[in-house]
Amino acid sequence: MKHILLAIIFATASMSGCIGTDKSEGKKEITILTYDSLGFTDDLFDDFKEKTGIEVNIIRAGDAGGIYNYLLQTKDSPQADIVLGLDNTYLQSAIDADLLEPLSNNTSTELFFEDGKTRNLIDNAIDSNLEFGMPYDHGYICLNYNSELIGGENQTIIPTSLWDLTLPEWKGKVAIPSPQSSSPGRGFLLGTTHYFDHDADQNTTYIDWWQEMRENEVIITPGWSDSYEVHYSGGYGVWQDNHIGDADLTVSYCHSPGVEAWFADNNTISKALDIPSYAFHQFEYVSIARGSDSGNFAMEFISYLISQEVNKDMPVENWMYSVLPSETLPSENGYEFHSIIPQNPVYMSPSTINQNLTTWIDEWGTVFS
Repeated sequence: MKHILLAIIFATASMSGCIGTDKSEGKKEITILTYDSLGFTDDLFDDFKEKTGIEVNIIRAGDAGGIYNYLLQTKDSPQADIVLGLDNTYLQSAIDADLLEPLSNNTSTELFFEDGKTRNLIDNAIDSNLEFGMPYDHGYICLNYNSELIGGENQTIIPTSLWDLTLPEWKGKVAIPSPQSSSPGRGFLLGTTHYFDHDADQNTTYIDWWQEMRENEVIITPGWSDSYEVHYSGGYGVWQDNHIGDADLTVSYCHSPGVEAWFADNNTISKALDIPSYAFHQFEYVSIARGSDSGNFAMEFISYLISQEVNKDMPVENWMYSVLPSETLPSENGYEFHSIIPQNPVYMSPSTINQNLTTWIDEWGTVFS
């Protein structure tokens, strides 16, 4: 993979204000808080600096849950200007905790709004949270399985419903990131609430399914990386020293097999499980951190990120779909071929997520406490 810019900023309790821009010294600099697996390359940040003169520093904090917790912990002494990677399961929580600045407080907002609506963004990207976050990529969270071990003759049958995963042949072979600490884990949990609300059996709920999964020894991990890179037997984690490979199915994205193929010259053993009405439609947002003194520098980066020139490359810069309606996945190396658009994907409005998420996570927690 291409090298990723890693300018780690160490926060200390003695710091006050944001470290991103030192106006007294005339520096043009921003600090971005993001997740560990951000795929943006050195070339992207170098190009931004060449175009604007603004240097970028990076703080990495796990996944979206780590970003949220970092913002909470540094709320009284902000360390970042830009928050990159809160998704639609975390954004409202950050808003409610007063961790973000409204984009409308900045002079460049007209870049994104026209007659009260955003320009040139796909459906579902436009919602009531847009004042605090601009969507820059999206994808569908679903289950991936190892096709060398699933679906062949004398092998485990490919699941046709989520209930199939509670059968004995799947005991201890499914890895799922926790919704308490992982954004893909949250998205998958939300997908299960929708799935079991709309399946044919109205006598069981999503909690019944999760209880059955616990009894079937589902592997719950802190984050996506642990599930996909450490436990999953069908992905690139097999090349890592800490790989365990005890799970033949895990939570990732419906286009993750395409990413695997992209890096392996159109070769992958991983496939996305296409069951109707469970794959959660996730959006990731770029926001301005509360307390940032970056002026318009932050808005310049946001403008750059959703520009046609840059956003069209999200599939190879951050391994997600672009939010521009005219863009799709690359056809080279089997990227598009091995990716699926799921049947009846689950989209939940921010208000629905906000009203129910705490209850859903608490109920899930009672199963795994």
